[in-house]
Amino acid sequence: AVCLLLALSLGASAASNPARTDWFSQAKYGVFMHFLPGDDAGLEKVARFDVENLGNQLQTLGAGYFVLTLGQNSGYFNCPNATYDRITGYAAGQRCSSRDLPMDLYKALSARDIKLMLYLPCQVPNADPRAQKAFGLAQGRRDQPIDVEFAHKWAEVIQEWSDRYGERVCGWWFDGGYKWVGFNEEIAKIYQTAVRHGNPNAIVTFNPGVSLVRWTQAEDYTAGELNEPFDVIPTSRWVDGSQWHALTYVGSQWGGRDTRHPADRWARWVAAANAKGGVVTLDMGPNWDPQAGPIGSLASAQVEQVKVIRAAVRGTPGGSEGDDRANPSRSAVELRARDGLANFFAKAKAGGKVTVAYFGGSITAANGWRPQTTAWLKGRYPKAQFVEINAAIGGTGSDLGVYRLGRDVLAYRPDLVFVEFAVNDGGAAPEQIYRCMEGIVRQIRRADPATEICFVYTMHDGMLKDLAAGRLPRSASAMEWVADHYGIPSIHMAQEPARLINAGQWVFTS
Repeated sequence: AVCLLLALSLGASAASNPARTDWFSQAKYGVFMHFLPGDDAGLEKVARFDVENLGNQLQTLGAGYFVLTLGQNSGYFNCPNATYDRITGYAAGQRCSSRDLPMDLYKALSARDIKLMLYLPCQVPNADPRAQKAFGLAQGRRDQPIDVEFAHKWAEVIQEWSDRYGERVCGWWFDGGYKWVGFNEEIAKIYQTAVRHGNPNAIVTFNPGVSLVRWTQAEDYTAGELNEPFDVIPTSRWVDGSQWHALTYVGSQWGGRDTRHPADRWARWVAAANAKGGVVTLDMGPNWDPQAGPIGSLASAQVEQVKVIRAAVRGTPGGSEGDDRANPSRSAVELRARDGLANFFAKAKAGGKVTVAYFGGSITAANGWRPQTTAWLKGRYPKAQFVEINAAIGGTGSDLGVYRLGRDVLAYRPDLVFVEFAVNDGGAAPEQIYRCMEGIVRQIRRADPATEICFVYTMHDGMLKDLAAGRLPRSASAMEWVADHYGIPSIHMAQEPARLINAGQWVFTS
């Protein structure tokens, strides 16, 4: 009896509602982005933010959630808020973006099973004296003293967002919950009530500064802001009742796009924190320059580092779906976009010579999907002069492909290479497929990093049983591991034909 009472007391002291943060602990790690427009030109960048591209990158990284800043100090926000406009007197779209970026992000992220969280300071923007005055605060470019009267007013703004997003937003991270500005338990409770108005299960935290402690009774997890994180390791999932959570930056500063530590060091630390039930959020810098890539995209150097974290935490490289490397078995999904084909489509849209290589076996060599794809590209991008390279040889798999790639494909300097070997690799061992497919990918990337790659999966009648069960055949499942690791999009052409065959609507003969 004493042991049971002790266990119950320990469970009660661990967290007031541990179930609320269960998903967070299971997510293991996520990505934070300081996307902060500072003027009218910044609001234009909000309008151009490429949510699909970011979604593909986050999926490749294995991120369980994504945290977006709604705004910070400048007075500009990433989404509309009529309450804020009414109180400050600004016109709609003048300071709050007309585009609802969080809503658009939710649509892109939810399709990839990635949760959305939001960042907001505990007070109005400190670089906007008009807003400070409207909310009853002293004016000046610094955090001002706040009180309960102000908190109720700011909570009206918060609640408008909470009600709009509802269960689409799973959590909130409030900055500037400093003791010296007057932040206290009563204010924390006011903000907690506002975010829970739209989603009763939303998790919330308040940042006391650089530390990892339980700061308020209203929080569900620690804010955990850390500059030098590696010496901070959890001993359990809980910190005085709060879910253990750390927030730090991958670059040399918050919002930076460079790297400051070796990838394997990051991976060891994140894995150690996860092993005790802790959660780690990694700040990664967004791209603002449309000439450098999609607006809001992550830096490739940082992406490569987080891929190493994914490998350490979720398996190398694609084990997050539950399959293992020796016996790969992935769910049959028609399209996994991953990093996409941005370079290729940009070049095709611009016009000029565009070379597409089709690399595979007899299914690719035949007059089927290959010429149909080329015809579609020509119709879609009439300014481009497409050159088709038919590099398919019947009866060959990736084992021969890795040797003939240079002569049959790379010699033509392609802009896009379709790789189709799932059928002819059907009898190959997974380890052989990993080596050969990775060899193909690495040769292409070494020849020209701008060349895009897309894996294509077709079928033969021996694969129908797996496809009927909603699984990819073993060969394609193995290739998905490689695709995950390198961010390569994959197209599964067999899903709809398999459905029609199994339904008796089509007849398959070979």
